[in-house]
Amino acid sequence: MSGSVCNAGTGAECLGCRAAFLPIFFNSECRDSFVSEDTCCNNFANIKEFASLMVNLLGDFPADKSFSVVQFATNAQLVSVLASAEQTVPVIDHLDYTGGLTNHAS
Repeated sequence: MSGSVCNAGTGAECLGCRAAFLPIFFNSECRDSFVSEDTCCNNFANIKEFASLMVNLLGDFPADKSFSVVQFATNAQLVSVLASAEQTVPVIDHLDYTGGLTNHAS
């Protein structure tokens, strides 16, 4: 996936999903209604839900395994080191949308 997860193909970097003051009056081309400021858009909410579901299902698989979370945006960042499914799912559920454009090379 390239570009911004929340820009709906507009090319915007979607850096401003948080309101500095009075969020009720805040409007962003990237922000979807009824989605938290931290999540920003329905697409990112769906990605978090899918990732949590995948980790849960793989966690039930009878094998030695561990998971880590890396968040890709303009800059990639390691969000959590190798851990169990039980430790990884809450990390995914609490990811904040960072905006920017996906940069797999960072």
